[in-house]
This record gives sequence, C-alpha cells and structure tokens, in this order.
Amino acid sequence: MGKILTILLLCCTLSAAAQEADSLSVLKDWQVKGYAESALRVSDNWQAQQYFEEWYRRQPDEQSIGLQLGKLYLKNRQYQKALQLFEQLYQSNPRQNLEAQFYLAATQKIFGRYEEALEHFEVLRLRHRRIGDRSLNRSRMENEIAGCHMGLAARDTVVTTAVNPLPASINHSNMVYGPVLLSDGAFVYGSIRPNAPGETDLTEAYQSTRQFYRAEQQADSSWVGQLSPETPFVNTPEFDTGRGVFSIDKERFYATRCFIDHRGRRICQIYVSHLQNGEWSAPVALGPEVNHPRFTSAQPAVGTLFDSSMEVLYFVSDRPGGAGGMDIWFTVYNKRNNSYRKGENAGVFINTAGDEITPFFDLPSHRLYFSSNGWPGYGGMDVFYASGNMVTWEPAVNAGVPINSSFDDFDYIKNFSGQFGLLVSNRPGLQQQEAPVPADHLFAFREKQAPRVLLTGQLMREDRLEEQLLDHRPDRPMVGDSTRTAIMNQPVAIAMVKDSASALFLQEVSTNAEGRFEVWVDPNADYRLSVVDSTLLERSFSVSTKNMDQGSVLQMDTVALNTIPQRAIVIDNIYYEFDRAELTAEARSVLDSTLLQILERYPHVKVEIAAHTDDVGSPAYNKRLSEQRAASVVRHLAGKGISRSRLSAVGYGQERPLAPNKHPDGSDNPEGRQKNRRTEFTLRGMNQP
Repeated sequence: MGKILTILLLCCTLSAAAQEADSLSVLKDWQVKGYAESALRVSDNWQAQQYFEEWYRRQPDEQSIGLQLGKLYLKNRQYQKALQLFEQLYQSNPRQNLEAQFYLAATQKIFGRYEEALEHFEVLRLRHRRIGDRSLNRSRMENEIAGCHMGLAARDTVVTTAVNPLPASINHSNMVYGPVLLSDGAFVYGSIRPNAPGETDLTEAYQSTRQFYRAEQQADSSWVGQLSPETPFVNTPEFDTGRGVFSIDKERFYATRCFIDHRGRRICQIYVSHLQNGEWSAPVALGPEVNHPRFTSAQPAVGTLFDSSMEVLYFVSDRPGGAGGMDIWFTVYNKRNNSYRKGENAGVFINTAGDEITPFFDLPSHRLYFSSNGWPGYGGMDVFYASGNMVTWEPAVNAGVPINSSFDDFDYIKNFSGQFGLLVSNRPGLQQQEAPVPADHLFAFREKQAPRVLLTGQLMREDRLEEQLLDHRPDRPMVGDSTRTAIMNQPVAIAMVKDSASALFLQEVSTNAEGRFEVWVDPNADYRLSVVDSTLLERSFSVSTKNMDQGSVLQMDTVALNTIPQRAIVIDNIYYEFDRAELTAEARSVLDSTLLQILERYPHVKVEIAAHTDDVGSPAYNKRLSEQRAASVVRHLAGKGISRSRLSAVGYGQERPLAPNKHPDGSDNPEGRQKNRRTEFTLRGMNQP
C-alpha cells in the first residue's frame, strides 16, 4: 500500500525531489522506478528523464531502461546524449539490439550523418520483423531510407531561399513559437514570459509561463521584439497563450490556451474572439464540437471551402480516433448561423503514425502546410504541404531545403506573395550544434523574387442591359461610359478554374473607394473572379496567368460589369391578335431574340413580365386582357426551357400609361395609344447561384 501511495503522490510533488541529484540518491529503487513510470504516464518527459537517469545509473545492464532513457533524450531534444547512449546500447550487442540501432540511425540522421544512418536503416529494413516494437515496421524503414536519400541529394541543391535567424531581442529564450503575420513588417509570436515559474506546483492554481509578444521591423530593416501586443492577442496569468490565426474575413481570431491539469498533463484548448463594432470580444473557449475535455486541441489554422460563407478550421489534437500521436483535425464554421461542425480527422493522406503539428493554410495556393515526423524527411520534424481540403488531399510533398533541415522545423507561415515568411527551428543558428538542448528559434526566410503573380484591376458597374437587349434597333440607345460608377468596398472572390465544370474557391479581397483591388495568384493557372454585389447582373469574369513569369504584375483593363436596371424595359414589336391574348408569330420571334437571350445569358435572374393597354374598353376588361397577355409571354418563355420560378406575370391594363391617349383638345392620340399598348419587363433580383 505504501508503494502505491508514494507513486500517486507524485502528482502533488513534481517540484520536489527530482530537482536535485542528491535528493534522488536517497530514494529506494522501487521509489525511483515508481516515480519514473508515473512521470512517463503523465507525459512529464523532463521529470521522467531525471528519474530514468537515476534508474539506469543503478541498473546499467537493463537495456530496456537505457532504451527508454534514450527515447526521452530524443523527446527532450538532448541529441548528443541520445547519440551517445544509443551508440552504447547498440554496440553492446549489434545483432540483437535492433531497436537501439533504429534510434541510433534516427539520431545520426538528425545530425546530418546520412551515410551512416542509411547503412543502419537498410539493415533494419531486412530485419524489421525481429524488432519487438511493431511501429518500427518496414514502411517506417522505407520512409527513413527515402529521407536519407533526400538529405544526400540536398547537398547538391541550388538554394534560392535565404533563411536567417531573427535577432536576440526576439530569440531571447529557449522557446519561441507560433508566429502570426500582421504585415511584412510586423508579427506576433509566443515566448517565455519574464519571471515565469520554473516549476509547476500542482497543489496551487496554474501560473502561466508563455504569452504573446509583438515584433516590428525598423527603418534599417532590423527587427525588435518583446513588444506588447494589441487585442485580440490577449495574455492571461491562468493560461499559456500562443499560436493564433485570424479568420479569412478578419472578424474572428482563434488562439491556443494551455494549462497543466491536476494529473500533471498539459491540456490545450482553442478560444475565439469576435470583432464587433470595431472592438474585440473577450476570448471564449469553443464548444465540444472542437475542444475535447480530456485531450489537447491546439494550433488553429483557417482554410476556405467551396462556399465563402463557410470556412474550415484546422487544428491539432491527440484525441482518440487519430492515426497516431498528434493528428490534424478540422471543423467547418458556418458564418450564417455562427456554428461549428463536429471535429473530424483530416485522414491518412495527411496524418501518420507519427506526429503532425502546426498547420498553416496558404490561401493563394489552397495548400495546407504542416510539420511531421511520419513522412519521409531530412530528420526530426519537417515542413510538408498538400493541396486539397478536409479529408481530400493530394500526396504530401516535402517543402525541401533550406526550409527544412536535419533538425526540427515547424510553425511555417508566409505572406500572400510567398516571398517572405517565418518558421521555427532548432537548427544551428544562434546556438551551437553541440548545445545540450537546441533552442527553438524564429527564422525569417525570403525568396529572391515573389513566386506569384500580382493581379491588379479596377471594377466598375454600368447599365447596359437595354443597349444589349435592343441592339437590333437602328436607333438603339447608347449608354456610354458616363454611366460607369466604381464598385467600391465590395468583396471579390477568387477561384481557380480546375475544368469547365468546377472552380476552387481560394480567398476574398476587397475593392477600395475607386473600385481597385490587387491579389497574389499563382502563375500558369486560370481564375474566375466574382463580386458579391446584389445590384449586379454580371458578377464574374475570367483571368489567366498562363505563360506569365513569377514575380510579374498582371494589370487588367477596367472591368465594367452590367448592373440590374432599376426600371422597366419596354420590348418593341410585341403584338397580339386583335382583342386576343395570343402572341403573333412575329412577337414570338422578337421575344426569342431579346428577352429569351437575356434569360439564358443570366441564368439566375428573375423577371416580372408586365402587359399594358390603352383606355379603349372598360378598366376591368383591359386589366384582365393584359394579365392574359403577360401570362402568354410567360408560357412562351417556359416552353423554351426557362424555369417558371424565374418568371412572374402581371397585367396593369390602362393603369400606367406612358403617354396621353388623347390630345389636350379631346381628339384621339394614336401615337400615345401605341406607346401605352406595350409589353415590358423588370428585373426583380437574382436566385442564389
């Protein structure tokens, strides 16, 4: 009973005996073992390492203890210690200690010793069935071998990307993480706060150690960090904060908040703030659709879907139902009703038996970037990308060198041009490779030229429907450029055209007060741009960047989009048999060449057909006759394939004359009566495409 009680008490005494080697030496063997296993069970790897070191010191012949200690060295990124220990374990019995051989090779790979690692992995590929750990299977060996070959080939790679560590004012601690770009000259990141507690006392309320900071680029291009961030980047003493992302419309901000629970486990949840009337609301935890009460949900990223009213929130979780370790999950947010769909795993085309972390969705390319140690890589965590969304993905692609190194590379983000970005890595930079624990530092990368094309243009609205409709008339009305007005402060949706039947929504930008906009797009692709404006009859147009070079600018001519006329438009030469509602053959021909073409050209427009008479006959008779004539037009158009849901008929009789039916002296006015005997249409909005 005493042994069990002592192990359970570990959760309340993690800040005690393990801190000093002398205090460990007074523990009995069973206590050291109990503390080691308990720390491992609650994923406190640093505490576990200290107890396993003591346990292995006392029992140096126990290979399993040494192997577990070596794995803890790897998790805690004490690579030199891991290398020495795995070398020792392997050399003690090279033909039997296959698991130690695997981790020796994995550690050699981290140090870029690809030739040595490759020899071990090729042997293990043949002997993998003899390894007790089933996760070290042939597939994993193949991945490691592929990674070694990539590392060897990378030595001859021509590098056009400059990757440099940021200054010590940003990389001041042993943990910097989660950059969020505000502009090319400012970003927010997470780091250890000053005077943060070095230990966690589980008998007291958790005191945070990590928080948001802001960095700005100065006039001389140098960077200054440790600045206080503005809302929605909120720090709190109760939670570690960091790794946030703005929604696509910049009206929501998602952030990660973490704490240590009563069992000593680190639990993270995703919080959201809303921009309301120019002010950011206080962060609120997302519901059970996203956050799991017993497992971590963290590192949000936001991507697009086929509908601009919805977006995909990607996040990382270790909850059950994944492929193994940390996986990327997603939920769909619906802006119409402010709801989140139950979280789903992003699937095996992204997730592996290893860990997948720090997702970032690049809107112009519609790619999900993430870091993983389960796909073929150069060593440690590598940055990968895959095109697609939710559970449908193209094969993952390694981002290559110099974005990736043989060490851990993650928290990759870049700007819309793709020319500038940030990542976190423990590669040699500010520290020496021989450092006991390589620190996570922020690196900036810059391409020699922008990988994308800058598309610029101006959008105008103009009323040209009547000119298009009546262009068969010799005296057709000419609208002219004077009717153009800027489509100002309106969102423009950019979609990449995949084929004639589908387009992939990428992102939205807004026009300014002059109707101008600019957006970065990939070269060698076709795009469709759409304006979300209910007053427009034409809402989209096509642009191509085929045969354009990276870093170039595509300046479009002014695009004038047809607006919905705010008036009734008369269709000339619509005749009926005398005192009848049936259309004449000539009238049907005119309808086919005018209104039918408009309805086919704009398949979502809704139209009201109105018929009018002069004042010959009683008002009741004329109204009934005009209703029948308007219905006759609707029947004709429906017979041509136009949905009746788009058509409505109304008869006004003699109620709305355009001209007097009689002259002022009381004599008949034939010209006026002819104008009043008319058929016209009015656009009454659009069906939702």
